[in-house]
Amino acid sequence: MAQIVLIHGIGQQASTAAEQEAAWLPSLVKGVLASGHPDAAVVAARVAASTGQNRPPLARMAFYGDLYLPTGTQGEETPASPAAQALAETLAAALLARAAASDDTRLAAEAANALRQADPDRGGVQGLGARARGAAAVLDGNAWLTARIFGALQKARKDLLQVTRYLTEDDLRAAAQAKSLQRNNP
Repeated sequence: MAQIVLIHGIGQQASTAAEQEAAWLPSLVKGVLASGHPDAAVVAARVAASTGQNRPPLARMAFYGDLYLPTGTQGEETPASPAAQALAETLAAALLARAAASDDTRLAAEAANALRQADPDRGGVQGLGARARGAAAVLDGNAWLTARIFGALQKARKDLLQVTRYLTEDDLRAAAQAKSLQRNNP
């Protein structure tokens, strides 16, 4: 059984456990070495050397990103329920409100502007713009702001829908937890 369990974040459905481990382990080794702990070098060496050996590795990636893809597809995610979509919008608005209160003046200004754009009751908007643009859609349209909140190359709507599906779909959550336990107890 792994002593360190790594849990990937959202947006990893096109990846694999091996790819995630390969990306994460160097940072884990650097972090252990930077900790200043007296045994840091020994632990870092065990982490770095543990992959591919017959003994259980010190660190394993608990991978369940593939659960977000329907069987037999390549990249198209399973649609989220209306409840998950509504929760994603609520989370997006809360993230924007939090960012609008940031000490970072550009982040605060961009987030406040995005909140105004996402307001379904804003006046003076006609045509296609009169449709309520949800907070997630506004975030997706602002690459700089989305990168500051979610990280590079992420999409707010897709990521928030993954989070809300995990929170609202009992079967998906149970499967993710089971895969995590299975991967870490070979």
